[in-house]
Amino acid sequence: MALINTNDIHPTPMNDKRALVKFAGTGREAKEVIIGPGSTYGDLLNFLNLYGDDYYISKDGSPTTALRKNQVIYPHIEDGETLYVTANVDAGIIL
Repeated sequence: MALINTNDIHPTPMNDKRALVKFAGTGREAKEVIIGPGSTYGDLLNFLNLYGDDYYISKDGSPTTALRKNQVIYPHIEDGETLYVTANVDAGIIL
C-alpha cells in the first residue's frame, strides 16, 4: 500500500481514505493508495510517477469527469473508491 504524505498539509491520519487506482489500457498493476485531506490529483499523479499533462484521473475513465490537477481529491472520493488513470490521447488526422 502506498501513502501520499500529507503531514505538512493536514496531519489527520484517522481521516485518510483508501482508493484503488487502476491504469486504463495498460498492463500496469492496480495500486492501493491512502489519500489524506489536502492531497490533490497532481500529488497523486506525481506519487504514481506520472508527470506532465499526459494523464488524467477520473472515477469512470472519462476525460469529461476528470478533475483539475490542483484540485483537492479528498472531498470528491469515498473511502474504498476506485479511480482510473488514463493517458491523454489526441486522435485525428494530421494534414
